[in-house]
Amino acid sequence: MKFFVTGATGFLGTGLVNELVVRGHQIHFLSRDPLKVNYFKNKNVRFFLGDVLDIVKIEEAMTGCDYVFHLAGCVKVCVKKPDTFYEINVLGTKNVLETARKLSIKKMIITSTAGIFGPSTDGIITETTIRNIDYFNEYEKTKGQAEEIALEYVRKGQNIVIVNPTRIYGPGPLTESNIVTLLIKKYSEGKWRFVPGNGETIGNYVYIDDVVQGHLIAMEKGKSGEKFILGGSNASYSDIICTIDNIQKRKHRIIKIPIFIVFTLTWIQVIVSNLFGKPPQVTFGWVKKFLNDWNTSNEKAIQVLGYEPTNLETGIKKTLNWLNNLN
Repeated sequence: MKFFVTGATGFLGTGLVNELVVRGHQIHFLSRDPLKVNYFKNKNVRFFLGDVLDIVKIEEAMTGCDYVFHLAGCVKVCVKKPDTFYEINVLGTKNVLETARKLSIKKMIITSTAGIFGPSTDGIITETTIRNIDYFNEYEKTKGQAEEIALEYVRKGQNIVIVNPTRIYGPGPLTESNIVTLLIKKYSEGKWRFVPGNGETIGNYVYIDDVVQGHLIAMEKGKSGEKFILGGSNASYSDIICTIDNIQKRKHRIIKIPIFIVFTLTWIQVIVSNLFGKPPQVTFGWVKKFLNDWNTSNEKAIQVLGYEPTNLETGIKKTLNWLNNLN
C-alpha cells in the first residue's frame, strides 16, 4: 500500500514511517527542509518539498497514495508569530483534509492530543469527556479546532479516524516534542534537580512504539468519526523518578519547588522574553496544565482496536537502554 505522511521527520513520524517501511509499504512524505531528502534512505520512501500550508504541494505529494497519516503540527511551548499554531494545526489540517477529499483517499488518520479533553477534574479522562474549562495553551486550542474541522469532513462522507496520544516518550529525536525523554535523560545523569509543586500531580505517559502501533491498528480497525486515546501509564513525577531510581539502583537529589516560585520564575521568563524578543521556554498556560491531574483511560483503544500499552517500568527501562547506547 502507499501512504502519504505529514510530520514524517518528527519524533512520532519517524517511528511511524520506519515501521511502515519494515512492513513493505511505500511512503510519500512532505518536508520544508530540502536536507531531509535522504532522511529515511529507503527506496520505498519518496520526499516532496513543501509544507501543510501549501495545498498545491500537498496534492503533488498525496497523488497516487491510498491512505493518509496526518501527524504534522506545531507543538512548541511558544512561538514568535502568534498565528503559527492556528496556521499549522488548523489551516494545515484543513488543507490536508480537502486534498484527501479531492483525491478520494480511502482512509485518513488525524493525530491530535489527549490534551483536548482537559484535566481529570471530574473523573478519569475518556473519549467522551467534555471539556468544561478553557484551553491552557494555543496548542491544545488549535488541536481542538482541527478536530472539529475533521468531524465536519466525516459528516461529508470522508473516512477519518482521530487518535489522541498522551505524553509520548522513548527512543527518537531529542526535540521539544520528546521532552519526557529529555527529562528521563537529565535525571538519570543527575542533571535534572527540580519538580514543580509536590511532584504528585498525575500525567499519562505512553511509550513511542505503542503510539506507532496505535496509529497502524486505528488505520486497520477504526471506524470513521471515532476517537481513540493512545495512552500508557498514569504516573506522577515522583513515580517516574522512583522508577528510574529502581532501574538504575541509585538516587539523585530532587528539590520540590513551591507553586508560587514556579509562577514567579515563569513571570520573569515572560518579561525577559518580551524585552529580547525571544519565545519563553515556559508560559503560564503550560505551567497551569502541568499542575493539574490527567488520569486517562486507554480502555476504548484496548477493547476496540486490541491496543496493548507498555507499562511504565518497561518503557523507561527500554528508554534508558537506548539512551545509554547513544553515549
